[in-house]
Amino acid sequence: MHLLVDVYFSIEIYKHPKEERIARAWRTTAPSLSYVDQAITYAGNWLIGGDLEVLEPIKMVLIVSNCHLLNFVKNSAS
Repeated sequence: MHLLVDVYFSIEIYKHPKEERIARAWRTTAPSLSYVDQAITYAGNWLIGGDLEVLEPIKMVLIVSNCHLLNFVKNSAS
């Protein structure tokens, strides 16, 4: 089930300047920085922007696997 939570107005679509974004955030364009690869390099080639009207606030839900939750509980107990 999908709920409509926001609407974009005055939509702008523009090319994703990946190398410029990486250089500004990390002050380097060195290849294969792990976070850069995950967050930017493999992202799409286009960005969307515009005026966003939020219809319903989004509630953050934390989902963890049983393995991670079990490790967290074990480490918290010690």
